Amino acid sequence: MQTELALRLAASESRIEKHQEAYVLARQLLGSLHTGTGDEHVSFCFNWFERNNLYLAGGARSAFWEACVAARDYRLMRPGNYVDKEPEVKSRMHACYQRVVRAPELIAAAVQLPPLSQEDVEIMQEVAEEQASKSSEP
Repeated sequence: MQTELALRLAASESRIEKHQEAYVLARQLLGSLHTGTGDEHVSFCFNWFERNNLYLAGGARSAFWEACVAARDYRLMRPGNYVDKEPEVKSRMHACYQRVVRAPELIAAAVQLPPLSQEDVEIMQEVAEEQASKSSEP
């Protein structure tokens, strides 16, 4: 029982860390849409996703992936003057932009982890007491 709880807690810590990374990268995607290094950042985010997507909750996974695809598509449509673009292209660009804008909020919402049960808290207290008694032994 203690081993299972320890594994769940370790997995929760990793999941929170990866959600935080995804949140930061998604915010950076938004900032990179109009920069010279935007394509490199989009590529970095796709690679990060391949290495870390299993840590993300379903909603965060979808939001991050969609933001990557939207940022790539937006940058592909971007060359030239926005004012001169066809209405359909402007509409697609706007939709892509909105997907990138929404991603950090969706990632933050998805990271909500279930609270620890009373049993989990009691096990953690027992483990802490055992460790304290072992460390006080000569």
